[in-house]
Amino acid sequence: MSGGFSASAKANAVAAISSNIQAYGASIQSIARDSTVRSKLAGIDFVMVGIPPLEIVPTFGWQVSSGVSKSDALDFLKQLSNQYNSELRKFSSSFKTQFRYSRIFYYDLAGLVSSLLHQSKTAVEYN
Repeated sequence: MSGGFSASAKANAVAAISSNIQAYGASIQSIARDSTVRSKLAGIDFVMVGIPPLEIVPTFGWQVSSGVSKSDALDFLKQLSNQYNSELRKFSSSFKTQFRYSRIFYYDLAGLVSSLLHQSKTAVEYN
């Protein structure tokens, strides 16, 4: 058992992220292809918003069970949130080539949060 998580549990979490993105993507594609929706609108725009870095969410640190290293758990959350955002960004890019009258925009919330944290940290260091 590495970091308190079994290899099976980690593999299930990684697979669940991919399944979630696939289901999310299939739903978006279904809306974009729907003839009723397309007959009423000239085009459909979607905004896909990534998730913030989960390792910085304060409540997650307190939810780690005693059998697991807090550092390992937060590192795994970081891996999962990075995977989610990466797969969502890839879906957004592939969507753009599939639909002529629909647009999709990816909003990098993790990047925004990271830049704000970096600016905040830099401001504190200079003060």
